[in-house]
Amino acid sequence: MVGFFPRCMLLIFAIGASVTSVAAVAEDKMMFRMIDGDGGVPLRVVEKGNPEGPTILFIHGMAQSTLSFERQLNSDLAKRFRLVAFDLRGHGGSAKPWRSSDYAGSRVWAADVAAVIEALELRDVTIVGWSFGGYVAVSYLRHYGYDRVRGLNLVGTSAGLVEFQPPKNSSVEKVTGNPDSVARRSSLDLAERVAAMHEFPDLLTAEPMQPDDRDASFYSGIMLPAYALRLFDKLPLDNRDMSERLTLPTLVSMGTLDIGMDVPSARRLDLALPNSELSLFDGIGHFPAYESAERYNQELTDFVSRCD
Repeated sequence: MVGFFPRCMLLIFAIGASVTSVAAVAEDKMMFRMIDGDGGVPLRVVEKGNPEGPTILFIHGMAQSTLSFERQLNSDLAKRFRLVAFDLRGHGGSAKPWRSSDYAGSRVWAADVAAVIEALELRDVTIVGWSFGGYVAVSYLRHYGYDRVRGLNLVGTSAGLVEFQPPKNSSVEKVTGNPDSVARRSSLDLAERVAAMHEFPDLLTAEPMQPDDRDASFYSGIMLPAYALRLFDKLPLDNRDMSERLTLPTLVSMGTLDIGMDVPSARRLDLALPNSELSLFDGIGHFPAYESAERYNQELTDFVSRCD
């Protein structure tokens, strides 16, 4: 009995140290899993950060992947927040269904988000929707409501909540005004498609990406099959009926050199939403979370704190 209490205390200390080390691993390491999305479509989910912290769910843009958020997942955000991201259907490490019904309408995209939230038992989530991801986020709110969501961050997107005008510069023609460029990215001629996708990362930022990041963006783009990209024209992209109903705290983050939407359109979006704030990134392109990651991460931290 003399040695029982010391041994007991040693065991308790060891258990406590083990719990601490598990928490540290959760913050430092990426955790990957597959979950079933709408219709049983497997979705690849990435998680990192403080499992006890407020949750931020990142939704990437069209022809990209969770790799887009490396500068968030591998930042100090992980010390404070539970960070979750997933590859949209057809993208990245998620399954590539081939029927048109697998991509048509807003409900299927909303149901995938709901599946991630349900599988990970997420509550009080701040959703970050970049580019097309903003449309996906609003689709979720349309069909599933706000019960599990505390805030919304729209990055480089109108999410269909207002009419918008693309900026008047030559790069826009490569994205929306040049049918040939769009057709090349969805071409069944693989060589033509690879060449077009090599150009795609240059459209996302005002300044060239770092080589490794550019490669990741290219490979993410080519992983979206041409047949799936062709089905995206079936998406309903008009969410103007949602703007007055979207009463969540909303942060609109936009670069002044965004190739998809001009600054006046961003200001109209800010005015159209009942509980919105606008953050303009001067001299930054379509993806402030990449080009100005330090500032963006701080603003996201402050926004989530205010939502609390």
